[in-house]
Amino acid sequence: MSAIRMTIGTGLILVPLLALAASPLGGPGSPFERFTDADYEMFRDNARQVADGPLGEVKAWSNAKSGAHGTAKAVRDYQRDAAACRELRGENYARGRTEAFRLAICKEADGKWRLAPYEPPPKPASPAVPSSAPR
Repeated sequence: MSAIRMTIGTGLILVPLLALAASPLGGPGSPFERFTDADYEMFRDNARQVADGPLGEVKAWSNAKSGAHGTAKAVRDYQRDAAACRELRGENYARGRTEAFRLAICKEADGKWRLAPYEPPPKPASPAVPSSAPR
């Protein structure tokens, strides 16, 4: 089974393509599937910079050799099981395909960012319905 390699820290995470079909990283034919090794490295380096940078700051990467490029930004901080997590969003292009992505990363005890299951933001509370006060 082929796999897409995804690393935010220095460890390597293998994600089977079948699992990516419903993943925020896209499925078969996505830019991630078409990345070269150098593209993956540049994407990972960019994701690390975004993870460690301020919310909302857009960072771009580009590989002149392959023509692949992309952007990413951290859009939300949250906690999961006492770990600091971030939601990253962006867009990548490789070999004729452009696709948006959304992923979650959490900082482990060793200080490295790792992919985590995506957790949607909490829904806003419903506005309070004013009680009828006697006049």
